[in-house]
Amino acid sequence: MEAAGFNLALVVSASDRNYSRLRWSEATADLEAITVPAWARLNSRNANREITAHTGDESPQVFPVPLPASPKVDETWSEWTKPRTQRYDESKIESQDEYAVRYRVLFEPERPAVPESTPDPEQAPPPEASPAISD
Repeated sequence: MEAAGFNLALVVSASDRNYSRLRWSEATADLEAITVPAWARLNSRNANREITAHTGDESPQVFPVPLPASPKVDETWSEWTKPRTQRYDESKIESQDEYAVRYRVLFEPERPAVPESTPDPEQAPPPEASPAISD
């Protein structure tokens, strides 16, 4: 996914789009899914938010984010959310290509630091136990 140019963004409008910083060094995989932690800043007080997810060559999958315009901090994760049935270009999403997201709201100083680069898994020390922020 990283090599395919995977993108994740928190979107309110064309002028209010915040691309998420994906934490590839903290990604995990199992037989069913790959989970990649990420974070994005809320830039405005607008309740009409969406998360978009796509690789560089596909139309984005869209996920509604039902938060109030000025959400309060809530460290509880949302339920996993599946995308709308169609992509932005109105093409159908095949089940094997479907993404899922969940999120929570934290104050920015509480989010974990973003690694400067993705370490080589063969040489990287084990990750420290810290909460991840996911979109």
